[in-house]
Amino acid sequence: MDIQVIMQHRNLTMQAKAMYFYLVGVADGAQEFKLKPPTEIRNELNIGDCAYHSNIKLLQKYGFIEMIRTKDSTGRYSGIVCKICSEVI
Repeated sequence: MDIQVIMQHRNLTMQAKAMYFYLVGVADGAQEFKLKPPTEIRNELNIGDCAYHSNIKLLQKYGFIEMIRTKDSTGRYSGIVCKICSEVI
């Protein structure tokens, strides 16, 4: 994704843009990766729970990321996979 597209997107907050670049950095070039626990991400970015969730929702709404809930072999919740999208809505 072109950096200019993200930086010039008027509907994303500065925190959402920072969170996107944080997620891209964590992905380390991968299209999909297992997301760290929200508390760990909030601590690393020094943001609160409300800011975390509202900015994740903005990134999802405008097609920058997708969140996929995963289950283990027994069908129990095992985490979230984050997908960095290449096309923006």
